[in-house]
Amino acid sequence: HLCFACEKHLILYTTDYESRELGHQKHREVLKWMGQRAEFTLRKTIQNPYAGSEDNQERSDAAFFIYQRVPA
Repeated sequence: HLCFACEKHLILYTTDYESRELGHQKHREVLKWMGQRAEFTLRKTIQNPYAGSEDNQERSDAAFFIYQRVPA
């Protein structure tokens, strides 16, 4: 639904790996899936400087993926 709703840019904050469902989370290979969508080009990836876990604190492994819709 996000791809259909955006007009110019699509910014995703997500992980990019496959995993089994863990409760309410299921990780997917987003770059692979978006790579099949010819109407979008990946413009920039911003890695999370706080990825992983540290001192038993919950951290996010997600990153920002910035896409631009290619004019038809």
